[in-house]
Amino acid sequence: MMETIMNIAKWIKQTISQMNLFEVEMTRSEELDLRKAIISTRIFIILLTFTLTILTVYSALNDQNQTIIVLNPTQSDFENLYRKYPNTLACPCTDIAIRYRSFISIIPEYHPVCSSIFVSDNWINILFNPNISYYYPLDFRSSASGQFQILSSFCSLSKRFVNDTIDDFLSNVFLTPVVLSSYLLDLQSQAQSSFIQTLTSNAFRQLLQLVRSTTFTNQLQTALRTSSYLGFYIFPNGKTATYAIQNFYSSNNNTICYCGLQSTCSSSVCGFFDLFAYDTKGDYTSSMSLIVNVPGFVAGCYAIESLLQSTLEYIKQLDVNQTQFSPRTTIDTLFTNLFIEKWSTISSFTEYYKKCSPILCTYTFIQRNSALYIITKLLSLYGGLVIVLRFCVPYIIIWWYNRKNNQTRNNTPEYQAERIVDFKGSGQTFFVALQTLCSLAKTTVFNAWYNFKQSAYITDQVVSKKEMIEHIQTTLNQFHSNTVAQFKQSLTLIQFHSINMYAVGAGNVRLETYTSANSTNQYLAFYYKQVYWDNCSCTLNDNCVSPMGFYNYSQKDLAYPSSLIFNIPQFFIDCFVLQSVLRSSLECFFNQTCLDAVQFQIRSSQSINITILQANTTRFLPETLIKVIVDNLMLEQWGDNIQYSQYYQQCAPESCSYTITSHNDFSYIITLLISLFGGVSMALKLAIPIIVRWIRNLYRPNINPIEIFILRLVPSPRIFQRLCLVWNKFKMKIINLNIFESELSYNNDHRRRKEIIKTRIYILLLTINITILIIYNSFSIQTQYTTISHPSQETFNNLLMNLQYSPTLECQCQNITIPYNSFISISPYYHQLCSSDFINMNSGWINMLYLYGIDEEHPYDDFQLFALPQFRTLSSLCNLANQTLTDSLTSFASEVLINKQVQSREAIESQAETIITQFRLSTCRTFVRMLDFIREMAQGNGIVSTIQSNWYFHSINRIQFSSVWATPRSYGDENNCSCGTNSMCTSLALINGSLIPGFRIGCYVLDSLLQSTLECLYNVSCIDQIKYLYNVTNIVIRPLNQSLSFPNETVQSLVDNLLIDKLESNVSYEQYYAVCSPLSCTYSINKRVNPIYIITVIIGLYGGLTVALKLVTSLLMEIQYYFMIIIRRRRIEPVVHIIPEN
Repeated sequence: MMETIMNIAKWIKQTISQMNLFEVEMTRSEELDLRKAIISTRIFIILLTFTLTILTVYSALNDQNQTIIVLNPTQSDFENLYRKYPNTLACPCTDIAIRYRSFISIIPEYHPVCSSIFVSDNWINILFNPNISYYYPLDFRSSASGQFQILSSFCSLSKRFVNDTIDDFLSNVFLTPVVLSSYLLDLQSQAQSSFIQTLTSNAFRQLLQLVRSTTFTNQLQTALRTSSYLGFYIFPNGKTATYAIQNFYSSNNNTICYCGLQSTCSSSVCGFFDLFAYDTKGDYTSSMSLIVNVPGFVAGCYAIESLLQSTLEYIKQLDVNQTQFSPRTTIDTLFTNLFIEKWSTISSFTEYYKKCSPILCTYTFIQRNSALYIITKLLSLYGGLVIVLRFCVPYIIIWWYNRKNNQTRNNTPEYQAERIVDFKGSGQTFFVALQTLCSLAKTTVFNAWYNFKQSAYITDQVVSKKEMIEHIQTTLNQFHSNTVAQFKQSLTLIQFHSINMYAVGAGNVRLETYTSANSTNQYLAFYYKQVYWDNCSCTLNDNCVSPMGFYNYSQKDLAYPSSLIFNIPQFFIDCFVLQSVLRSSLECFFNQTCLDAVQFQIRSSQSINITILQANTTRFLPETLIKVIVDNLMLEQWGDNIQYSQYYQQCAPESCSYTITSHNDFSYIITLLISLFGGVSMALKLAIPIIVRWIRNLYRPNINPIEIFILRLVPSPRIFQRLCLVWNKFKMKIINLNIFESELSYNNDHRRRKEIIKTRIYILLLTINITILIIYNSFSIQTQYTTISHPSQETFNNLLMNLQYSPTLECQCQNITIPYNSFISISPYYHQLCSSDFINMNSGWINMLYLYGIDEEHPYDDFQLFALPQFRTLSSLCNLANQTLTDSLTSFASEVLINKQVQSREAIESQAETIITQFRLSTCRTFVRMLDFIREMAQGNGIVSTIQSNWYFHSINRIQFSSVWATPRSYGDENNCSCGTNSMCTSLALINGSLIPGFRIGCYVLDSLLQSTLECLYNVSCIDQIKYLYNVTNIVIRPLNQSLSFPNETVQSLVDNLLIDKLESNVSYEQYYAVCSPLSCTYSINKRVNPIYIITVIIGLYGGLTVALKLVTSLLMEIQYYFMIIIRRRRIEPVVHIIPEN
């Protein structure tokens, strides 16, 4: 055994030492002898081994991007793929616009007080007493009913706000071009839900702050006498005039607080007092006659202010275990939290995935080249390398030998190196109002910024600085316009509601008695009297103004001024304090002379150093109306600052990947040429001799006539015989085919026989390998990417309609933010009432309703008392609806559709329809919610209507400077509904006992109007009846058209729709596409490899296969013959005959 191994080792050594791969070259070159051929072989093997090793190592260490496509992936497939390839997995959604409602549910749980008896009508009715205004304002019985009404409203309105906001949110569309992971989806869901909660809270609180501020600023009179004390003055002629004095309260630290300067004045010493109809003259700083204190209950200027500072600790029936808030938590805190105990957001990834429904998923991963790839690559290069090296090595050896012989050795190394007309009476309220507006503006901006900062800017990957700034700036512009529009809308809505309220601040109405104070009647009843400003009635006109200034007064009548000292430039007094401020300007306070004159006339004992306003520090001119400044939220600038670096730090990407498109580099070209060289050269070797032989036969000299004659004599073989001849000839060629033929085998039959056997084995192996390669490549799938630059809409539509291209079609928008107004247009059509003479303040209808002193001639429940205010309210509603919708449309126009990819016409039209529907629903609901909030806060605060339709004033004696008290009105079939507890109490509208169909009268003008219908305005007979009752016949009024709207529809229903009959919209896909302006469209298709590719691969591998198989075949044959020789030697054993000796 050892000997055999030694023999094999010797044979291997001898074979290697004598290996000569250049036998053929030796016969063709005289300079290449056996020694040089053997050295050439050794160098060839070393270079080939070295090159193949480098290529093997390079291919093994070189990373390769593999893109895999998974068709119709299930949720489980996606989750598995996302765990493995989170950075490169992309699964385009079939439906990229998914409603939040389909996969998100938000469940709020409320404070137990909101479901308790303490917010029920029964409890409020128990607390209410018709003589409520006679109680001491610090008495629990004085304001408890109002406070609990407001608390009940807080709970119900909070639920409405929350539910509507959630519904608006869930109706929105979630744009998802690709499937998000469950983690990222939950992250976005929680972020959006949290933002909605904060947004609702801030909007709710901001509206509350606006109502509180405007109620205080306009000094709206409450029937409860908590904010101001009403007294009356008797003139010598027996006439009376009422006056209002703002109340005083004492706080916990014994400081005096004046309701004329601060709305939040309150006293915590509240409870039950032994005081009834006690005339305090507005001083509520004493706690005398206190029977029992009610802990946590607070009384102050207005019921709403008192409630917010109160706690629920006196309500022992509430289970503290059902709430996270302590008993001493103020209502203000509960309000800020929307009375919500728990806010749960649940997102369903399964439902989301079903709606998304991706057709395919693609992912890319980096991996080392597989062994099969390396072997294939080496084979493709092997043939070319062998040919190149076989060609070069011998010449290098010869050159080296010649150089060695012809030059002298040189061992020297070689180195290389590279905001009352008398200012003294109204100035205080003016500047308090201005201060309030400043505070409101600051609060609005602060809350808006807070809301904005709560919103999350979520990106699944880092976006460029330009793209990020473009996104944020668009969002900021939208935020700015929305904040201003919402503030203006809220302020306008509150002003609209205030026009029918009794305001003591500026004097929109005044109270007078029906009888002379000199009469024998002890009881004096007051009625409302219109106030005129320069022949302009506040009952009819919202724009009555009079210049404000400084006046002289006579000693006989201190109530009215006798002469003007001077007017303050651009300072006016209006029906309401707030409107006075808005119609004025600050021009005087930019002028030192004017300011000095004002300070001189004030004659204050306090020395105040006041500096004029500097014109160079504001972008507004001195004569700019305060309304304009307020409409801009009193902002000089928003001060936006977008920091990309902060965004990048918060994003903190773990890795980045990118793809570049470039021309093939030089090394690739060389590698490709080498890989093809071997196959092409071998193919040409086989083809060229055949081609040459055919050409030679084509041009062979003609056969002479004798040969032709002889050939004709010989009979032509039949076709079968010809085929047999061809077959035999082909068979012999195959049998004798020798591709290993060399000059050494010409005279050596044994060697030639071995070469023929090698040829047959070689052909068999080559056929098997090529067949395997053809079958493998024939079943291979190839992804082909196609890019179309600046595609037209027609091209995009054609690509989208092609089922083969649409699944992978990607068209990047050049403008990723597309304003709604660029492709969506909305045209509103309002209810016909809004364009009729019924609400035209200059029409004959309004002038007919406007009668001076009608309240003196008719009882409180006569429709003539309500008619003008109601139609004026209708007019205001139309104007307000128009303004609201106009502002909302402006805000809508500034919103944008953000998308990177061009979307189909169906997707854009579907999104636009959803957006428009939600826009109308949200705009209407927001308007109605705000209106209801304002109405319910007025009811809770006990604000008196201008026509005293809910409360009426009277005195209980005729003593000079005595108090005026209030008693609630009652309505209903049996007058069993009190306005003290329910603002919605109504009765049928009658004029001198005649019924006016459809119309209602009640506590407040607006509340009764909302429950009315306009059916009378559709009927000529009804209109003529009203004209007859007013003794007017000379005006022509056209009734409303029954074919355009429903006569029996309530005004509430009209308001719910913002008096819009139709909202006509148009969506232009062409304009959308033009703004999107895609730079290119890319799509990919997967298909089997084409024949040309297969042929190219085979040619690339053929050369390497040929050389490798030749080498392997030869080696196998040599090994075979070696072992055969050994076996034969063992079989031949020498026979030794022993010859015995004789």
